[in-house]
Amino acid sequence: MKKLQKFIADCGYCLRREAEKLIAQKQVRVNKRIAEIGMSVSDDIRLLCVVPGCYWVFW
Repeated sequence: MKKLQKFIADCGYCLRREAEKLIAQKQVRVNKRIAEIGMSVSDDIRLLCVVPGCYWVFW
């Protein structure tokens, strides 16, 4: 499990601090729910992540 902001940064969308700002501005959704700072995600679950200008689906 890793923090959502690190997950977004590791995918190459933006830096971790920038991802934290997007999450704080409620511009990130995970499985149709607005993401929260500190939210953890796992690489082995199905995850839908939407951020401005980009759309990802992982399984």
